[in-house]
Amino acid sequence: MDGIYNTDGSTKEAPKWVRPDRCGTCMSWNKLPKDEQPPADMGTLGRCSRRGGFIAFQTEHCKHYKKRGDGK
Repeated sequence: MDGIYNTDGSTKEAPKWVRPDRCGTCMSWNKLPKDEQPPADMGTLGRCSRRGGFIAFQTEHCKHYKKRGDGK
């Protein structure tokens, strides 16, 4: 997915400053349920399965990044 998630689960085009290799496009990141999201316009959170359940915003990045669909 090239866009970014809104907290309500919909998507929108990613701003130019957002990295393509971000948590929101990583195979290890899964968006948290709507009731666990911060207030609207503060970003969208998810849990990383590679980093022991670490919670991160979809626009963050780390050295464990693996693009969805890479199969790695």
